[in-house]
Amino acid sequence: MHRIFFSLLLMLCFLAASCSKDKKQLPNKFTSIMKTRDVLKPLLMVHRGRLGDSMPENAISSFDKVYELSDALLIEFDVRMTKDSVHVLLHDSTLDRTTTGEGVLSEKKYESIKELNLITNIGDTTTSHIPKYSEAIRWSKNKNFVCIDAKPGCDLKEIVAQITESGILDSSMVICYSIADAMRYYDLSPDIILAIGFNSWDDLNKIKKSKIPFQNLVALTPHSLQDERFYKEIRKLQIPMIYGTFGTLDLKELDLVKDIYRQHALRFNVLTTDRAGEVFTLLSKKQN
Repeated sequence: MHRIFFSLLLMLCFLAASCSKDKKQLPNKFTSIMKTRDVLKPLLMVHRGRLGDSMPENAISSFDKVYELSDALLIEFDVRMTKDSVHVLLHDSTLDRTTTGEGVLSEKKYESIKELNLITNIGDTTTSHIPKYSEAIRWSKNKNFVCIDAKPGCDLKEIVAQITESGILDSSMVICYSIADAMRYYDLSPDIILAIGFNSWDDLNKIKKSKIPFQNLVALTPHSLQDERFYKEIRKLQIPMIYGTFGTLDLKELDLVKDIYRQHALRFNVLTTDRAGEVFTLLSKKQN
């Protein structure tokens, strides 16, 4: 009897291990989707949805310019919520830097901010207004892949509902601020693609131990370059990696750093940049 019980136990352990292994080795959703699209390699993500400082960030008019350049570019945009629970596109918690308004967004009702004009990074006032999140989602349908950065305080259930109801699960991903957020998103939609920070070995190990399927993940890697072993470990999990050049490399004269962009293009799956237009042209050219 003990021998039979021991044999059954060994069989169950083997099956559990096999299932766990198979689960980890399922094709990554983001990678699989990108293989079906005619895209530049590496992929470029347009940070805050604008190609350069002369265009307003988080604006439909800027998204149009991205789409005109290429539907292969990914668009990242930010979402916050007004006092009356309307999700809109805005990076900062306040209106001052990017709009003609003032004050904290979460203290304003939508009606009081909807006619504000957006301001570019070089200080030009535009005719663009703050879009609703729902407008951005509708815009993206059959256009560019989008990366949604829903800031803390947003209603994640509503964020996911808009994605699923609009049918863009296969052309979008969401940025997660914690493993707990990622699990909430996953519970709301098991097919959603989750971009989460792999900022250290500690983060990497916590994510490996979490219940989030690796095939749903995209790794947001640190601005400071890590030891190659770190990236190798992420690749081993078949998780694609995003690296941001905004705030660092993007601030330097392009001619001085073009080879560094090319090096990053070989190491990472996606580069997120504030000057996507210039980098798109650079990486699209064949080297002599």
